[in-house]
Amino acid sequence: MSDSMMGKSHAGHLKLVADSIADFSVPGSEMLTQKQWTITSEKFRLTNRERQVCQRLFEGMTRNQVAEELGIKPRTVRHYMEHIHEKLDVSNRVGVVLRIIEMRDRIDEPGEQDTERLGEPSPTEDRN
Repeated sequence: MSDSMMGKSHAGHLKLVADSIADFSVPGSEMLTQKQWTITSEKFRLTNRERQVCQRLFEGMTRNQVAEELGIKPRTVRHYMEHIHEKLDVSNRVGVVLRIIEMRDRIDEPGEQDTERLGEPSPTEDRN
């Protein structure tokens, strides 16, 4: 591995991973539907702004890119990231991406949630 590859930031690695997964116009943008994002943000109780930050991190954006796009300061993005890490029970942005993918994989089809696998009783389950 070259010295230039060794020096890349985590955000750079996330971008490389997102780019290698598929050739989308925006990395990661089509990996989850809006319905899947809604289910995920409800499950982890993310605020609207935390969801916006989380989606952009998932797309491989850096903190500065997120701040610029949302019209907030990078320090504010860091604040949101801390809340996201806490709510998703992860310690870094790679953990955020992995947790989102894990949640996506627990959702059978876009728009439908497999409640049994999410730890909630199925509506047809006998509760005696």
